Parts: sequence; C-alpha cells; structure tokens
Amino acid sequence: LALILSGPAWALPVCERTAQVRDAIVRETGRSCEDVGAAALSRIGQLNLTGAAMLKLKAGDFDGLASLRLLHLYENRLTSLPAGIFHGLASLQVLWLGDNGLTSLPAGVFDGLASLRELWLQDNRLTSLPAGAFDALASLQVLWLGENRLTSLPAGIFHGLASLRELSLRRNRLTSLPAGVFDGLASLENLALWDNRLTSLPAGIFDGLASLRVLALHDNRLTSLPAGIFDGLASLRSLDLAGRNRLTSLPAGVFDGLASLVWLRLAGNRLTSLPAGVFDGLASLEDLALHVNRLTALPSGIFDGLPSLRELWLGGNRLTSLPAGVFDGLASLEDLALHVNRLTALPSGIFDGLPSLRELWLGGNRLTSLPAGIFHGLASLERIGLSENRLRWLPAGTFDGLASLERIWLNENCLTSLPSGIFDGLPSLRFLWLNGNRLTSLPASRRGLRVFGKDDQLKDERDACKPPEAEEPEARSFLRGWRLHLLTSGEDG
Repeated sequence: LALILSGPAWALPVCERTAQVRDAIVRETGRSCEDVGAAALSRIGQLNLTGAAMLKLKAGDFDGLASLRLLHLYENRLTSLPAGIFHGLASLQVLWLGDNGLTSLPAGVFDGLASLRELWLQDNRLTSLPAGAFDALASLQVLWLGENRLTSLPAGIFHGLASLRELSLRRNRLTSLPAGVFDGLASLENLALWDNRLTSLPAGIFDGLASLRVLALHDNRLTSLPAGIFDGLASLRSLDLAGRNRLTSLPAGVFDGLASLVWLRLAGNRLTSLPAGVFDGLASLEDLALHVNRLTALPSGIFDGLPSLRELWLGGNRLTSLPAGVFDGLASLEDLALHVNRLTALPSGIFDGLPSLRELWLGGNRLTSLPAGIFHGLASLERIGLSENRLRWLPAGTFDGLASLERIWLNENCLTSLPSGIFDGLPSLRFLWLNGNRLTSLPASRRGLRVFGKDDQLKDERDACKPPEAEEPEARSFLRGWRLHLLTSGEDG
C-alpha cells in the first residue's frame, strides 16, 4: 500500500516536494499529497507554476509525471536548476522557464525531452550555454533565448534542431556569431538577432535557411554586409537592418533573389549612397524604410520594378534633388516621406502616376516654390505636409482636384498671401495649418474646417525666410528633433 500511495521507490514523495510543486500536483489530482500515487502522477497533463514565487526546485520535483505535456515555470525567482530536474518527462511538449533569474544551465538538463516542441528561456540572466545543451531536442520547433546576457554561442549549439521554426536571440550581448551556427536549420522561419552587439556577419551565415521568412538584425553595430549574405533566402518576407547599425554602403546585388520580400528596413544607418539596381527584382516589396541615413542623391530608376510598394520612407537624409521620374511605376504607393532633407525644388511631374498616394510628407526642406500642377492626379491624397520650408508663394490651383484631402500643413513658411480660392473644391478638408507665416489675412472659415493661423504665431526676425546662412542653427535644431521623431514613430521594431 505504501508503494501505491507514494509511487515508485525512486520517486520523491509528493509531500516532500517543493511546496509550490506539491500544491500544484494536489490541485491537478484533487487528492491530498499523502494520497497521490504513481497512477495519479502519471495522468497529470500539465502543471502551471507561473508566478509562484519559487526560489529553487528540488531534484525529483517532477518525478513520475510521465504524461506531462505542459510545464509552466514562468515568472518565478529561480537562479539555477538541479541536474536531472526534467528527467523522465518524455511526453513534455512545452516548457516555460522565462522571466526567472537563471544564470546558467546544467549540462544535459534537457536530455530525454524527445517530444519537446517549445522551450522558453527568455528574460533570464544566462551568460553562456553549455555545449550540446539542445542536442536531444529533435522535435523542438520554438526556442526563445532572448533578453539574456549571452556574449557568445558555442559552435554547433543548434545542430540537430531540424524541426526548429522560431529562434529568438534578441536583446543579448552577442558580439559575433560562429561560422555555420545555423547550419541544418532547414525549417527555420523566424530568426531574431536584434539588439545585440554584432559588428559583422560571417559570410554564408544564413546559407541553407530556405524556409526563413523573418530576419531581424536591427539595433546591432553592423558596419558592412558580406556580398551574397542573403543568397538563397527565397522565402524571406521581412528583413530588418535598421536602428543602431552603422552601414555606410550596400554591396551590389545584396538583395538579389529575395522575390518574396515584403518589408525591408534600412533606416537609422549611415548610408551615403545606394548602388544602382539594388532593389531590382523585389516585386513583392510593400514597405521600404530608408529614413535617417546620409543619402545625398538617388540613382535614376532606383525604385523601378517595385510595383507592390505601398510605403517609401526617405525622410531625414541629405537629398538636395530628386531625379525626374524617380517614382514612376509606383502605382500602389500610399505613403511617401521626403521630409527633413535639403530639397530646394521639385521636378515638374515628379508625383505623376501615383494614383494611390494617401500621405505625402515634404516638410523640413528648403523649397521656395512649387511647380504648377505638382499635385494634379493625386485623387487619393488625404494628408500633405509642407511645413518648415521657405515657400514664398503658391501657384493658383495648387490643390485642385484633391477631393480626398483632409489635412494640409503649410505652417512655418514665408507666405505673405494666398491665391484667391486656393482651398476651394476641397470638400474633405478638415484641418489647415498656416501659422508661422507672414499672412495678413486667413481663408474664410467654413463648417467642418479648422484653420490654425493666429497672429501670435507669426515669424519673428529670426526665421527661415532669411538667407540660409542666417537660419542654419535653427534648421539644425529642427533636424535633430525630426530625426528623433523618425526613429521613434511610424514603425516599431
């Protein structure tokens, strides 16, 4: 009878187990700890110990749980694990160990977990991983190691994980990656390496990852990319290289073959130029973020062959001009950001052929005038930003035909008057910013339209209507503010 009540002779009696584990077993079985026998233990399918304030576990805490499929140890205060703590859990499929204080893992701690599909180790204090730590996990599909303190990875640490689909190493302190560390991960779909300290990538590091759909490398310290680094990633849909990286150039053809790519982020680097044809072949691309770089010019035809593009971010660069026809063929484009550059003029017809455009941002440039008809044909346009330029006048009919236009920013320019009826025929217009100009009168109000243009917001003697040399300090201050805005809004990361 004693053996029936307490389980096999090798098993730790339930009443002697860590208090929180004991209580969880009692809840699952509906019996007192003295009455839980081997049969009852073997029927338990899950144990939820999330937020149980456990400081440590005992060897044998999970003895006899042969059918256990889910074990949640999330949000405790565990700093270490006993050797062999998970032995015998051959049915375990999900193991949550995140948000503890683990500083290391015992060698072989996951041995025998042949059914494990998900292993969550994020939000701990791991500084290293034992060689072979995951060797026995042939069924593993999800492995989260983010938010730790890893500075390096052992060679071959992921070998044998042929079923792995998701691997997160984000927010560690990795300075480099071993060559071949991802070899054999043919099923991998999502790889998160962002917010580490990587300065370079080994050539061929992503070879063989034919199933990869999401690759996040943003907020590292990359200064260059090896030629062909993304070759073979035909399934890739999202590639993020933005944030705190320091790329100054891109290899020619670096994105060749990425026919499935939908989202490409290169914002916040130090790119001074783009290779001609660098985006050729990206027929599925919908979102291209190039803002907050150091681009001074765009090659002619740089966006040719991007028929699916919906968002194009070019703000916060140093562009002084735009090639004629640079946006030709972007019939799907909805958002175009060109603000905070050094544009002094716009080529006539530069926005022709953009019937889907909803938002156009041109603020923070050095425009003194606009070509007649520059916005004609933009029937879908809802918002247009022209603030913080040097516009002295507007052509009559500038906004004609923009029936969907809801908001216009013309504040902080040098306007002294407006053509009669310039805002007529805009039935959707709701907000109009004219403050910070030199206007002596404002358009007549109408129901549903709010006009911003108070006298106390007119420019003082130190304004951008003076020659460039006189206003440069203010311009620099404005640019700094907008760069911060560009980096922290619009997209997550």
